[in-house]
Amino acid sequence: MPSDKTTVIEHLFWKYWDEASQSLSKTVMSLDDVAVAIDGLFLGVMATENGSEQVIVTCEAKHYKDPFIPQQIINQVQAAFGSTDVSTVIPIGMKAIKNVGFYVTEFQAVRRENSDALVELTRASHGIYELHPPVRGI
Repeated sequence: MPSDKTTVIEHLFWKYWDEASQSLSKTVMSLDDVAVAIDGLFLGVMATENGSEQVIVTCEAKHYKDPFIPQQIINQVQAAFGSTDVSTVIPIGMKAIKNVGFYVTEFQAVRRENSDALVELTRASHGIYELHPPVRGI
């Protein structure tokens, strides 16, 4: 059974395949369209004084050898605001810990009105998550 990604790709090829030129008649997406890479993007609901609001959670995932780059995470926050209408983005970072699991850090939520001036992140919480049973490659 094909995956959802495979089904989408097959659909796009059938929809935009030009038999005469033996090529796609439309560029669906190019790397030029991707200015900021976001490893994970989630829609969440956050409790507020007036009830709740939808938020976007951005996730930067790193290999155990790679450091977090704060500007990369700031760029993800700003990109999320640029392509959604939410008022709040919560950035998180996940880093593999070899033979253990993951280190996860959550940064303070960023409000839309403060996003253009965002120059540094403040950690809100963090923790280490052990994987049981262990997962090969982590």
